[in-house]
Amino acid sequence: MKKKIKGDMTIEKILTKFPKEADEIRRTLFENGMHCVGCWAAALETLEQGAEVHGIVGKEFENLLEKLNSTI
Repeated sequence: MKKKIKGDMTIEKILTKFPKEADEIRRTLFENGMHCVGCWAAALETLEQGAEVHGIVGKEFENLLEKLNSTI
């Protein structure tokens, strides 16, 4: 079964869990206005919480999750 990136994972956990894809994950987050990769919040907030802070909700968040999962 393929591992997936989920909204309840912290950004730090995502980058740790998928080290080979980390650069592409960072790029995708940056392209979507989420520059929190190096921020303290990356260790505490979930991907969904961080996205919400940046106004990425609903279908936009689903699309982001889909893009991220296509990188792994």
